Amino acid sequence: MVFGPNYNTANFSSGDIIKKFVSGEIPMYPKSSIPVVDVRDVAKAHLQAILVPEAANKRFILCNKFIWFGDIAKILNDSHGKTYPKIPKREAPKCLICLLACFKSELRTTLNSWGKMSEADNTPTKKILGIEFIDTETTINDMVPTLVETGYIS
Repeated sequence: MVFGPNYNTANFSSGDIIKKFVSGEIPMYPKSSIPVVDVRDVAKAHLQAILVPEAANKRFILCNKFIWFGDIAKILNDSHGKTYPKIPKREAPKCLICLLACFKSELRTTLNSWGKMSEADNTPTKKILGIEFIDTETTINDMVPTLVETGYIS
């Protein structure tokens, strides 16, 4: 993510998710999973795709792994819970999300993936590009101070 002069008004999904978690905007988390990759790994992969001849004309999955929103909440609570006490600690009941989806279209997508853990095979990314993905917990924990430094969250 490159921040321009109006970075405080920029939207990007991973930053928005972390911002909503630490601000308490989402009081409970859904039983859904999302793919996680560190932007530093994405940068390495782009460079390797240029430098590694075997990468020519190939597509690569840039996803370390999928993680439950509940695991994200736990990671954030363990490392940043004292600074941000509004990080959710409970899973939202599905019936509540069903009701709220009538008013917030973004929750309809959440319902479609409720309770499903997706998967992605990043083996070619590791083998051909030589990417050793940064641990997901590190990615999530490193994101908070970065978002604070840039003014995206306070």
